[in-house]
Amino acid sequence: GDHKHQELTFTVRKTFEDPSITNYIQAFNFLNTTTMIGPSYIIIGGMNSGEGAVITKEQATIDVMSLADELQKGSFFVLETNYDNWKPAPFFDDRRNPAKECLNQLTPKGINGFTGLYNVLSAKPNLNKLTTYTTLMNVKTGAFEAYRQHCEGICSFW
Repeated sequence: GDHKHQELTFTVRKTFEDPSITNYIQAFNFLNTTTMIGPSYIIIGGMNSGEGAVITKEQATIDVMSLADELQKGSFFVLETNYDNWKPAPFFDDRRNPAKECLNQLTPKGINGFTGLYNVLSAKPNLNKLTTYTTLMNVKTGAFEAYRQHCEGICSFW
């Protein structure tokens, strides 16, 4: 069969395990050029300022939103909410605009380790009935926190 298209989970794992991939640029290039079986959003971060991106794929890459570009525009983050970032968020599941508003209010100082970011991700509408977990990672320190999530009370199903 045709084995040139890769599955996302195994591709990400290979990125971590391949001894020839030792830095952000190499990892980004590998993920950006690998052809996938189907659509995906790959969010990647590095250890240095400006190292971060959301890679949007069908099978090939169709868009890259880089942190370096967003920094030049005055933003300090890239954000992905499971919808193509160049299209308006759907009216029934607009998590993008509330998350942007919260992050802009926090500012980089307000992120405060994982606390500020966790609060953004764990507040409605970002937390909804389909949210199963939230994971926070810091490449520079190696910190990793994962939380099972459950939206109590009235929550969107999206």
